[in-house]
Amino acid sequence: MAYSLYIKRPGDAISLNEWTLAIDATENMRIAPTDMHAAANPQTGERIGILKRVGDVEIFDADSGEWHVAILWREKHGEGYFNAAIVSNATGGDPQGDPLWAVIVALAKRLGAQISGEEGELYDFDTAQPKMG
Repeated sequence: MAYSLYIKRPGDAISLNEWTLAIDATENMRIAPTDMHAAANPQTGERIGILKRVGDVEIFDADSGEWHVAILWREKHGEGYFNAAIVSNATGGDPQGDPLWAVIVALAKRLGAQISGEEGELYDFDTAQPKMG
């Protein structure tokens, strides 16, 4: 099962309006424009469609020239979340040079938010690793 990371402000939920404005102001990021996200099952390669929720975010991949859904919006919690594998797979030990992590961090900073894991650990913006202490 995938491990999720969250963009959130403890004790201060992010409104959909605030979320949308921050995304609009962040380069290489946009609200997902379609009704369905297309995805491939990593085990079988089967293509599936996942219903889009208002507030889901796409990030531009300069290497492929395509937009990809990367962050999902949780209105009830006032937060966005994403699969931690997209960061660990992309960073290759150099998060400062990774455009995906840079865009996610830019959004979190714009919102005055933190990036945290499922177990509550906070992630360092510079290293993409859990903060110690």
